[in-house]
Amino acid sequence: MCSIKTKIENPVCINCKENGHLASWKGCPKYPVIRNNTSPTYAQKLKSNLQKPNSTPTPPVNKPIPQIDADIFDKFEKNMNALKIINDAFNKFPNLIEISEKIKMAKTDMEIVSLLLKIFKH
Repeated sequence: MCSIKTKIENPVCINCKENGHLASWKGCPKYPVIRNNTSPTYAQKLKSNLQKPNSTPTPPVNKPIPQIDADIFDKFEKNMNALKIINDAFNKFPNLIEISEKIKMAKTDMEIVSLLLKIFKH
């Protein structure tokens, strides 16, 4: 039990910052309202899962399988083979990327040729 029995002369609400009432006053416009959300009962959940006996189940609709264009497949296969060849080249010559960066900076043809020869030294 609270031992303070004196009345506050000018109370200030901490919810709405107005003078004249405390935060516990239910007439405050910013008084928090607790809403009790009742969850559905077991019977309500079960009722929503049951199918109605009058309705007939609809058969599943079979979507047609899209046909792959042979030309698109050939292009895809060529691209995949090219990527495989590039991957094999990087595995055989791990310094290929480093040397290609140096070739970009090369100023003479002799520098480019010497850098290309370095690929095969390793």
